[in-house]
Amino acid sequence: MIDAEERQQLINAMLDKLEHGNAAERRAAAYWLGEAAAGDAVDELIKTYHDDDNKSVRAAAAYALGMFRAVDKALKAGREEQVVERLRQVEEEGKLGGRAPVGRWMRRIFGLLLSLLIIGGLYLVRDNLRVLVFPSLAQDRLSLVSSLQQQFTPIKNDVTTLQNQFVNVVINGGQLDCTAFFNEPPPVAPLSNVDSLAYADLAEMVTRMNGVHNSLLATKAVYNEACFGSTPLTRESAGEVYRDFVPTITTIGELETALNVTLQNAPTATPEPPTAAPVTETPVPPTAAPTSAAPTAAPVEATSVPQLDPTAAAQANPGRHVGNLYVIVETATGLNGPSSLLLRYWTDVKQSGATGGCTAPAPAIPENYTVLPEIDLQVSVQLRQAVTLINNGLGALRSGWHDFQTACTNGTLVASADNGFNWALNTQTSFQSARPLLDIVRAQWP
Repeated sequence: MIDAEERQQLINAMLDKLEHGNAAERRAAAYWLGEAAAGDAVDELIKTYHDDDNKSVRAAAAYALGMFRAVDKALKAGREEQVVERLRQVEEEGKLGGRAPVGRWMRRIFGLLLSLLIIGGLYLVRDNLRVLVFPSLAQDRLSLVSSLQQQFTPIKNDVTTLQNQFVNVVINGGQLDCTAFFNEPPPVAPLSNVDSLAYADLAEMVTRMNGVHNSLLATKAVYNEACFGSTPLTRESAGEVYRDFVPTITTIGELETALNVTLQNAPTATPEPPTAAPVTETPVPPTAAPTSAAPTAAPVEATSVPQLDPTAAAQANPGRHVGNLYVIVETATGLNGPSSLLLRYWTDVKQSGATGGCTAPAPAIPENYTVLPEIDLQVSVQLRQAVTLINNGLGALRSGWHDFQTACTNGTLVASADNGFNWALNTQTSFQSARPLLDIVRAQWP
């Protein structure tokens, strides 16, 4: 008979193969761990089922986890004494670890219960396995989404505040506001193993949220160094940082849309009886900071839930503006659009010291876009951000063309090339950053 120490050595070896072996070794290890009822392998089996890139290995992990489900059924059926006695016989014959034929559930149950006895007691471990293995015991999906939204809101607000800071420097030529308020939120808490297995889409969402948080920390470090360190932020260096930050801004919108869609598609909650506690007794969430505590007011884009007139909000349709805004972006950044031409002319100067742009007619630049009715801006943060980026880009484009024509007239093209090129590149980035935001608006309000 294999003693407990030898058995644990075998389990450890199989766990090592499950993590580091090739596909065949990982598959065999998953089968063995399930049939040997290695209770301390459950976390690794769940991870393998969720993450392994080989379909057959994932199937083996599912097979192994299925054995634990079979144990739960046997326990609920009240057959503990019978199967424990049979397990004693199996243990004495040393028959653990062989793959059971499909449909032979009792043999799987025997092997698992024997293992549970070895690792510390049937009834103590039984509850732990229930919590770890059965997706039906996962938290309520709507509660999880609400928690994720609450944790993500301060991250989103800080990203928006940073975006405003860099747009002001890159596009408007302004300075950083070093007294701006930041929530400094922690990362989003990861889901438990059971919740991750039951809600793979939410687990992926958490991963993306924490990717946003990492990008926020990196960009905020540049802001802190410029404000409180020894490295000043020029328009050119701010433009480089902002371009790297654009994918994060886009991800913010995608995650916000995914959260909203999940909440909208959730089953309607059963109304509470009249005796339910009044709303005023609900505790205030810890992330809600009072306005008076902030050194300065956060930008409008950073507020989480604007106060809206329900009647007016019902009539809002941010999607009605998307077509016109797309036209402005395409007009500015098309092959012969004013933004593309300005960037091309300054590229010519940097490469050859001259450009034919000085004698070419200046292209027309679209007028700034005004959103009416304003309720459309209030109900869509993505529309607000997109319009801000586009109008800031148009203003920077007019200024950039003025500087280019002045350099042509004064014969200072070469001396102005670096600044002119960076200005044109940042202007182009502003328009390009608006595209994914418009895509989100179009998806939400088709």
